[in-house]
Amino acid sequence: MKKIILICLLLFGATFFAEGQYIFDGFPMDSTTVNLGDSASSFLTPDSAAVPLWQNGITYKSFFATGSTGSLGIMTDTTLSYPPMANNFFTLNIPIGYNVIVDFWHHYQTDSIHAGGVVEFSQDGGVTWQNIKGPCNTDSILGGQGILTNNFYGFNDTLFNGMPAFTGTNTGLYSRLQFFFGFPVKATSGGCSMNSGPYFLRFRFISDSTVDSLAGWKIDSVKIEQDLYEGIVTVQRNPKLLISPNPSTDGLFNFPELENTDDYQVQITDQLGRPVLSGKYRRVIDLSAWPAGFYYYRATDGHTIYDGKLQRE
Repeated sequence: MKKIILICLLLFGATFFAEGQYIFDGFPMDSTTVNLGDSASSFLTPDSAAVPLWQNGITYKSFFATGSTGSLGIMTDTTLSYPPMANNFFTLNIPIGYNVIVDFWHHYQTDSIHAGGVVEFSQDGGVTWQNIKGPCNTDSILGGQGILTNNFYGFNDTLFNGMPAFTGTNTGLYSRLQFFFGFPVKATSGGCSMNSGPYFLRFRFISDSTVDSLAGWKIDSVKIEQDLYEGIVTVQRNPKLLISPNPSTDGLFNFPELENTDDYQVQITDQLGRPVLSGKYRRVIDLSAWPAGFYYYRATDGHTIYDGKLQRE
């Protein structure tokens, strides 16, 4: 038994120890790429500051631009350098999934220590936030439940306020993180208790009183991936319901008949994890009074769980 466990750890841990890469990659089941230059992206929520720092679009800043067409993405202003005393963010909604991996390309030019970019996450709909390199980070714990990273800042890469962050200069970095729930074949320890989401990522840019003429931080795209660990473990994913129409233009979604339907409860939440509807399972879910966007359902009888995504157009 010990030999079997050791083989499994070696198979998953070879890259982990050899290259300092911590994310457990499986076989991609599905993925979504969010083009952050598109201000209409339903995954993206800008901050509510009176003069928001983050802007979508094309930039011709010399540090970011790539040829005469400019460079598309979301960045700390498409034209101007970042200001002093900045503390602005944008938020990404990460759909429900198991051991979800998020990766993104980004570039940054900041005054080391004085300014930089922080990535934070929330499991409770944005009520509380934690640095990716906070207490839930389990890069040092093989198989530990929590946040795993590749090509990220370290605990000692800090800003003036002691917060770990991307700071200094990088002309193109491919960073990854994983909301690691764990493998069904073994118990995990360390880090934090993770759930199946939805999660929220917050990209926050911070600067002190130092005035600079530097480009800041630009993020090109984000890929959200769900993996299957085939051949070594079987990931138990909650089944989805056959719902029609989905997307729905009028906000009405027809849910299927279930065996012992009266035993089921259903809950609908919005992209921020806020409850929209809950109660006894019903065949028609009416979201006509709610704005266009993505919503998430979960139906359960206490044993079986169905969950997935609804799109209201």
